[in-house]
Amino acid sequence: MEEYKNFLNLDVVWKDEYMLELEITVSNNGYSGVSRGYDTGEHLQILAEKLQGFPKDDQSIFYEIGQSLGQGILSISFCPITPSGLVGVKVHLEKEGPINCQNSKVFTELLVEPNSIDTFQKYLGTLAANQQGIAKLIAR
Repeated sequence: MEEYKNFLNLDVVWKDEYMLELEITVSNNGYSGVSRGYDTGEHLQILAEKLQGFPKDDQSIFYEIGQSLGQGILSISFCPITPSGLVGVKVHLEKEGPINCQNSKVFTELLVEPNSIDTFQKYLGTLAANQQGIAKLIAR
Protein backbone atom coordinates (compact mmCIF):
# COMPACT_ATOMS: atom_id res chain seq x y z
CA MET A 1 0.00 0.00 0.00
CA GLU A 2 1.24 3.48 -0.83
CA GLU A 3 2.54 5.51 2.11
CA TYR A 4 0.82 8.86 2.58
CA LYS A 5 2.23 11.77 4.58
CA ASN A 6 -1.01 13.67 5.17
CA PHE A 7 -3.90 11.63 6.52
CA LEU A 8 -6.42 10.93 9.25
CA ASN A 9 -6.96 7.35 10.49
CA LEU A 10 -9.76 5.99 12.65
CA ASP A 11 -8.87 2.47 13.79
CA VAL A 12 -10.98 0.18 16.00
CA VAL A 13 -8.54 -1.25 18.56
CA TRP A 14 -11.04 -2.76 21.00
CA LYS A 15 -14.76 -3.40 21.22
CA ASP A 16 -17.44 -4.90 23.38
CA GLU A 17 -21.20 -5.12 22.92
CA TYR A 18 -21.67 -1.44 23.81
CA MET A 19 -18.59 0.55 22.78
CA LEU A 20 -15.70 0.79 20.37
CA GLU A 21 -12.29 2.07 21.35
CA LEU A 22 -10.85 4.08 18.51
CA GLU A 23 -7.24 5.01 17.94
CA ILE A 24 -7.14 8.24 15.97
CA THR A 25 -3.99 9.23 14.12
CA VAL A 26 -3.46 12.45 12.19
CA SER A 27 -0.41 13.45 10.19
CA ASN A 28 0.08 16.70 8.31
CA ASN A 29 3.38 17.84 6.78
CA GLY A 30 5.53 16.17 9.42
CA TYR A 31 3.33 17.02 12.41
CA SER A 32 1.37 14.16 13.88
CA GLY A 33 -0.59 13.00 16.88
CA VAL A 34 -2.36 9.93 18.23
CA SER A 35 -5.21 9.70 20.72
CA ARG A 36 -7.78 7.16 21.81
CA GLY A 37 -11.45 7.60 22.57
CA TYR A 38 -14.71 5.67 22.82
CA ASP A 39 -17.72 5.76 20.55
CA THR A 40 -20.50 3.53 19.27
CA GLY A 41 -20.99 1.99 15.86
CA GLU A 42 -24.31 3.86 15.62
CA HIS A 43 -22.65 7.26 16.17
CA LEU A 44 -20.00 6.48 13.54
CA GLN A 45 -22.75 5.38 11.13
CA ILE A 46 -24.47 8.77 11.57
CA LEU A 47 -21.19 10.50 10.67
CA ALA A 48 -20.80 8.25 7.61
CA GLU A 49 -24.34 9.12 6.49
CA LYS A 50 -23.71 12.86 6.92
CA LEU A 51 -20.54 12.56 4.80
CA GLN A 52 -22.38 10.89 1.91
CA GLY A 53 -22.13 13.24 -1.09
CA PHE A 54 -20.21 15.82 0.94
CA PRO A 55 -19.58 18.69 0.34
CA LYS A 56 -23.11 19.96 -0.17
CA ASP A 57 -23.70 23.72 -0.40
CA ASP A 58 -21.87 25.46 2.46
CA GLN A 59 -22.79 22.79 5.00
CA SER A 60 -20.15 21.86 7.61
CA ILE A 61 -20.08 18.63 9.61
CA PHE A 62 -18.78 18.34 13.17
CA TYR A 63 -17.86 15.13 15.01
CA GLU A 64 -16.62 14.83 18.60
CA ILE A 65 -15.91 12.11 21.14
CA GLY A 66 -14.40 12.05 24.61
CA GLN A 67 -15.26 15.54 25.84
CA SER A 68 -17.34 14.49 28.82
CA LEU A 69 -15.86 11.09 29.64
CA GLY A 70 -12.47 12.13 31.04
CA GLN A 71 -10.62 10.41 28.21
CA GLY A 72 -8.77 11.47 25.10
CA ILE A 73 -10.62 14.13 23.13
CA LEU A 74 -11.18 14.09 19.39
CA SER A 75 -13.02 16.60 17.28
CA ILE A 76 -13.19 16.79 13.51
CA SER A 77 -14.80 19.54 11.44
CA PHE A 78 -15.41 19.04 7.72
CA CYS A 79 -15.76 22.45 6.02
CA PRO A 80 -16.16 23.21 2.29
CA ILE A 81 -13.45 25.65 1.15
CA THR A 82 -13.80 26.13 -2.60
CA PRO A 83 -16.61 25.83 -5.20
CA SER A 84 -14.61 22.99 -6.80
CA GLY A 85 -15.19 20.91 -3.66
CA LEU A 86 -11.91 21.20 -1.78
CA VAL A 87 -12.59 20.47 1.89
CA GLY A 88 -10.80 21.64 5.02
CA VAL A 89 -10.74 19.00 7.72
CA LYS A 90 -9.86 20.49 11.10
CA VAL A 91 -8.64 17.90 13.59
CA HIS A 92 -8.14 18.42 17.32
CA LEU A 93 -6.64 15.59 19.35
CA GLU A 94 -5.97 15.70 23.05
CA LYS A 95 -4.50 12.92 25.12
CA GLU A 96 -4.74 13.23 28.89
CA GLY A 97 -1.53 12.97 30.84
CA PRO A 98 -1.16 11.63 34.39
CA ILE A 99 -1.56 15.20 35.67
CA ASN A 100 -4.02 17.70 34.10
CA CYS A 101 -1.33 20.13 32.98
CA GLN A 102 0.51 17.35 31.13
CA ASN A 103 -2.09 16.90 28.39
CA SER A 104 -0.72 16.49 24.88
CA LYS A 105 -2.59 18.38 22.16
CA VAL A 106 -2.50 18.47 18.36
CA PHE A 107 -4.54 20.77 16.15
CA THR A 108 -4.13 20.70 12.39
CA GLU A 109 -6.11 21.27 9.22
CA LEU A 110 -5.94 18.87 6.29
CA LEU A 111 -6.85 19.84 2.72
CA VAL A 112 -8.89 17.07 1.15
CA GLU A 113 -10.29 16.38 -2.32
CA PRO A 114 -13.97 15.34 -2.61
CA ASN A 115 -13.07 11.86 -3.89
CA SER A 116 -11.03 11.26 -0.71
CA ILE A 117 -14.08 12.21 1.38
CA ASP A 118 -16.15 9.70 -0.65
CA THR A 119 -13.60 6.92 -0.05
CA PHE A 120 -13.36 7.75 3.66
CA GLN A 121 -17.15 7.79 3.94
CA LYS A 122 -17.39 4.26 2.48
CA TYR A 123 -14.66 2.90 4.78
CA LEU A 124 -16.25 4.62 7.77
CA GLY A 125 -19.64 3.08 6.96
CA THR A 126 -18.05 -0.37 6.74
CA LEU A 127 -16.13 0.20 9.99
CA ALA A 128 -19.36 1.27 11.74
CA ALA A 129 -21.34 -1.71 10.43
CA ASN A 130 -18.66 -4.32 11.17
CA GLN A 131 -17.35 -2.58 14.29
CA GLN A 132 -13.80 -3.29 13.18
CA GLY A 133 -11.24 -2.05 10.70
CA ILE A 134 -9.67 1.24 9.68
CA ALA A 135 -11.13 4.28 7.95
CA LYS A 136 -8.39 6.37 6.32
CA LEU A 137 -8.83 9.88 4.95
CA ILE A 138 -6.06 10.85 2.52
CA ALA A 139 -5.20 14.54 2.30
CA ARG A 140 -3.11 16.65 -0.07
